Amino acid sequence: MPHLELLKLSKINSRKLWDDKLPGLSYMQNLRRLTIDKCCNIAYAFSFSVAREFVNLKYLAISNCQMLEEIFVSDGKFGSLPLSQNQFSNNEVVPNTSELILNSKDVTMLCNGQLNDELIYTVTNLRLRCFHDESDKFPSDFLQRFVNLKKLKVTCSSFTYILNGSECDGHSETIMKLRILVLVELDNLEFICEENSEVQPILQNIETLSVHRCSRLKNIIQSSVLFENLEELLVVNCAGLENILKSSTAISLQKLRKLYIDGCEKIEEIVASDDDNDTSELVFMKLEYLWLKKLPSLRSFCKGRHGFKFPLLKSLFVIDCPVMETFSHGVLDAAKLKKGVYPHVLDPRLIPNGTTQQSVYNHHDILV
Repeated sequence: MPHLELLKLSKINSRKLWDDKLPGLSYMQNLRRLTIDKCCNIAYAFSFSVAREFVNLKYLAISNCQMLEEIFVSDGKFGSLPLSQNQFSNNEVVPNTSELILNSKDVTMLCNGQLNDELIYTVTNLRLRCFHDESDKFPSDFLQRFVNLKKLKVTCSSFTYILNGSECDGHSETIMKLRILVLVELDNLEFICEENSEVQPILQNIETLSVHRCSRLKNIIQSSVLFENLEELLVVNCAGLENILKSSTAISLQKLRKLYIDGCEKIEEIVASDDDNDTSELVFMKLEYLWLKKLPSLRSFCKGRHGFKFPLLKSLFVIDCPVMETFSHGVLDAAKLKKGVYPHVLDPRLIPNGTTQQSVYNHHDILV
């Protein structure tokens, strides 16, 4: 199998997955993605001599291996001590891995020094999952090992918050490189970052924020947090949300291009006004796509009196929002709006300027 690039090993009962003396030109050298799942008898994943063969590996996922004690061990009988950190370079063991999936046990192992920090300097995509103990805190200190981290995905865990300024002080330069933050099925998550914590340097470069099925989350962006470079915001099936952001925060979203809100039962408005009497105009300078879908409690984009300006808005979808009263109670300027879909919005007065009732009907075929 000289051209094998993808390999998944599942439910293998053997205590060892590999021959520790693989030939130098084995099929491992072309492998790019490796998944090890439900191999319940293995005590370790690789010896160093095997790991050195994975010269093109980009993706490594290990899960549900109950007996696993170490990812890498020194050659020879299992139980020998791992090589000390100065006995091998970061180019010798899985040198090109760019994506890594870790659970709570994995992180504990790595934090205990069983893997050289420099070995994972190439990782740009990290997924943390299955931190089910409610006493678990988000492992902020652990992230300093991933010096080039661009994407962080956190799934199926019991964290109540993700980022805290005081916990991130020691490695803010690392986290500042984050471009994508994805949060999925975090049932205890109450806030992404603590209110009034010093997290601005951590979040300032995030371009995509995606939040799915986080039922206790009350809002996405606190008033004290500015996502200055955020381009895409996706929020799906977050049952506890009442709004997405405050009006005082909206002014920081000058680079936002896409806003997608879907399946959030309690949301009554997208932007909550800090002052009901404030009539100032809020401008989303680069917003091109706005999707509001399956929001049974949504009454308007903002219940306050703010005016809204969308200079570049091209597409507006309001789908299955049956109690929506009006898009905005203030002045609305969306001069470049070309297409939109508004099921349940039968009164033409509720449709923003720039989209005619006829164009509404013309675009029913693009519903998804």
